[in-house]
Amino acid sequence: MTRSLSMANRITRLDPADLPDTSAVGYAQISIAQPGRMAFVSGQVASAEAVAQGFETQAADVTQTAMSALAALDATTDDLVMAPIYVIDFDGARLVTTVAKFKAFCDGATRL
Repeated sequence: MTRSLSMANRITRLDPADLPDTSAVGYAQISIAQPGRMAFVSGQVASAEAVAQGFETQAADVTQTAMSALAALDATTDDLVMAPIYVIDFDGARLVTTVAKFKAFCDGATRL
């Protein structure tokens, strides 16, 4: 595998005054990726073993595989521009779990 420079410092994040301030929630209204290296990571799904153990284990499994993908790029969650999350049978309990796992995944990231 070829390693190159970090992806850091190539993303500008904006929250225009006439849009809701989303900084407290942890993301920006606009993210601008500067010219240079961009990587598109495929969607991550939980393993069959994690699915058998329940939703919380699935969420942990997915965040681990996503972190592994970032590590392969010499990137961190600070380098993310977009991170969509898809959950089936979404309800209040899954919302709480999803938000908690995503916040843990983004530990240290300033904003997405």
